[in-house]
Amino acid sequence: MDSWERVVAFHGHPCCVLAAGYRAALLALDKLSPLQEGEHLDAFVETADCSTDPVQVLLNCTTGNRHLVVRERGKHVFTVQKPGKAIRIVLKQGIIGRYGKEYTDLMEKVANGKGTSNELERFQSWSQPLIDYILQAPAEELFECREIPYVAFDPGFAFDLFLCNVCGEEAPTKYSLIKDGKRVCLECANKE
Repeated sequence: MDSWERVVAFHGHPCCVLAAGYRAALLALDKLSPLQEGEHLDAFVETADCSTDPVQVLLNCTTGNRHLVVRERGKHVFTVQKPGKAIRIVLKQGIIGRYGKEYTDLMEKVANGKGTSNELERFQSWSQPLIDYILQAPAEELFECREIPYVAFDPGFAFDLFLCNVCGEEAPTKYSLIKDGKRVCLECANKE
């Protein structure tokens, strides 16, 4: 199974946004390789969508291993780094919307589970050429890529735990607040 097939198998289906994330991950590998023994990559992505899955599969950066941070901004931007070097990869304007508003409206409808079977079929017929384009185009046609300052990454592990005085669930103390004189988790602190 090649790397694209592994990404599709992990994600569940091919799509243009997955292809964009795949190409971004390959570009990061190209720019940051080789890794020295014991080195790992850290990734900061600015959207929680299909494009994040290839980062997990190809770069071995996951939220669970604390090497992937998702900062939801709705942007297809990938910052990837290894000790001493960091790059910012930005999907160029118009790549996903290459077929215009009718296509992106249809993509949104299908992605939100509101498309009819005819709309899904129409969307898929439009999507494959876009996927092929993204998989085959030169990286510089798809992305702006520049080196940025490296920032040491703190995985943020916290094992000083407490029991929330409202819900009774255990949580790290660093993710708590004092509300009405009681230590509470952030979820309970935000409840009225």
